[in-house]
Amino acid sequence: MENFGNEDWISALPDELIHRILSFGVDLDGVVQTSVLSKRWVNLWSTFPYLNFKPLCSTLSDYKYRKFITKFLTNRNQQSDTCSINISLSLAYQDEFVTTMMLYYAMCHGVQKFRITSANIKSKFNFPVLRNLSLHSCLVAFMDLSLPCLTTLHLANVLNPGDNLSFKEFRCLKNLTLEGNSVLYYTMEVFRIDSPSLQTLTFLQGEYYMYPALCKFVVSAPRLEYFKYFGCYVPVFSAEGGFPCLEEAVFYINVDEYVCNWDDGNQVSETIQKLMALLRVFCQTNRLTLFLETIQVLSKVLDFSKYRPSPFVNLWWLNLVEYMPPLLGFENPIIPVNHVINYLISNSPGARVSTKLLPMSVADDDDT
Repeated sequence: MENFGNEDWISALPDELIHRILSFGVDLDGVVQTSVLSKRWVNLWSTFPYLNFKPLCSTLSDYKYRKFITKFLTNRNQQSDTCSINISLSLAYQDEFVTTMMLYYAMCHGVQKFRITSANIKSKFNFPVLRNLSLHSCLVAFMDLSLPCLTTLHLANVLNPGDNLSFKEFRCLKNLTLEGNSVLYYTMEVFRIDSPSLQTLTFLQGEYYMYPALCKFVVSAPRLEYFKYFGCYVPVFSAEGGFPCLEEAVFYINVDEYVCNWDDGNQVSETIQKLMALLRVFCQTNRLTLFLETIQVLSKVLDFSKYRPSPFVNLWWLNLVEYMPPLLGFENPIIPVNHVINYLISNSPGARVSTKLLPMSVADDDDT
């Protein structure tokens, strides 16, 4: 075997590869600290394109946090590319100066991916090349943001004071995720999503106390290929023009006892009616994925004759998914599902049925 001695092979790698290695799990504090390793690393941090700022914590004062960000951005190589920015403030520390500085820096340096948590975005900004935007626990007026190239948008507990967001202004939008966003539509009767280029739509809803009981979701997305809904209640959806390109629809609906009292026949009947109406909206899908909790709701229907024929005429696959028991010896309740399966695939002669077990860790990672 050839003896390579004590040669530093990592330092011999090109800057781009070292940057990529450091981008996995290393925040900017750690990246800056690499400057003491050797002369090769002294200025390497200044061209690092993945700006992942450490979240503000109780052990770091507001002043020191602002000072570090300001110093880092000022001394960074202004000619180098900036691929992404990720900054997380705290709910108690929504520093408008830091927020504005980060947005301005992203705008001037052609950032393509930007994620910010707990921010109050007041100023107007034009992001000509931004493609991926994630806003978490933010107050933002979307009418003040120009995002002509945006393709991916993730909104988590975002408040839009304008109350006129329809996504129509994002002409290139292909991927939309709405997570726990009842604050967007809690008081609205109709929440519209108009997006002619949209291909994937994901709803990750909150707990029962944020249940938007009066809100109806109207979706116009003729190119939609993938839909996912995770929540504790059955939403009311309608599709303008249908979803002729839909390839897969995924439903995890674990109806909360605060939403439906399973001992109340009227509430159970209403919940079932809503679920059947929801499935009909996505009847053009090729693959239907239902989690056990959703099947449990459907199993309350003992006779599907009044719902026949099945709305699914294009099904290739019916996927039944169950989370693995988290504790040894724990078993999920056995529920009758054959009559549910037979009904769902009855109008799709070539449909196949598959079952899958997911560990709880996979569920937490939102990987279905």
